[in-house]
Amino acid sequence: MPDRDEAAIAGLADALTTAWNSGDGTAFGRCFTDDADFVNIYAMHFVGRDAIAKQHQMIFDSVYKGSRNAFTVAKTRTLGDGTVLAHIVAKLRVTGGPAAGEIDTLATAVFICDS
Repeated sequence: MPDRDEAAIAGLADALTTAWNSGDGTAFGRCFTDDADFVNIYAMHFVGRDAIAKQHQMIFDSVYKGSRNAFTVAKTRTLGDGTVLAHIVAKLRVTGGPAAGEIDTLATAVFICDS
């Protein structure tokens, strides 16, 4: 995988972190395409940037309010034709409420790069 693809994917992980920690659902949604599929840790499926943004704003304003998250790219693998599979680790820390504690997750993401 070209270095610029790795840098772009790492930049996206940074953007997810910034959006989450700012409680900004719109910015979180901008990290996804208009037709993206997103499955959360509770197996809820959201389709499209707007749905992803709306759902995240809802959790930022409620159960995960004030939480901190750090998204990092654990591994990437080129599948061919500019398609890259990435494993992204999320380390969520929630300070209060019913979800208080630490939640570590691993997301699988598929990227179409213009290399």
